[in-house]
Amino acid sequence: MINWRRIIPLIIVILFIGFIQERVKVSVNFILDKSTNVPEFFNLTPEQRIEVLSPLKKQGSFDYYYSHGNIQTLYSMSLVQLKALKWLITALSVIIHLGINILILRFFNSPKSHFKLLYYLSALIFIIALFSHLLGTLLNLNNAFYPITRGLMGILQTPVLGIIFLMVTNFFANGKHE
Repeated sequence: MINWRRIIPLIIVILFIGFIQERVKVSVNFILDKSTNVPEFFNLTPEQRIEVLSPLKKQGSFDYYYSHGNIQTLYSMSLVQLKALKWLITALSVIIHLGINILILRFFNSPKSHFKLLYYLSALIFIIALFSHLLGTLLNLNNAFYPITRGLMGILQTPVLGIIFLMVTNFFANGKHE
């Protein structure tokens, strides 16, 4: 029997974490992307940085990349700090979502073999993403390899693996594979 008292709060936590993660990453990416067009951007004060980038935000139709408000703290960070923050958010998100995927499997009483498979699959995806990033760096093709790395890491930053395991378990448990 499904314990909705555990699942509904988990869904709320998943949504909350997703929105917070996306909000910060979009803000960091906006600064990183737009600062490249401003000479000596990181030598400006935080107030000047906001002043320079604010006109670039779209006033018209909704586009999350441009429509979000400013996170003031990000404008006081250096280029290195912003890039490090982006990696830190990614690492924390991967760890948090692995925990969420484990909870999903536990809440639905998945067999122990699925937990082991989840760990191995997560590790494999991470290793392929790391290899993609390193290969892009070594070949000086970061722009070509970034979408691959980002996509793979994106899988690890969602509850998708846990949900897939539930679907597969249900599929085989109900004999629908025959």
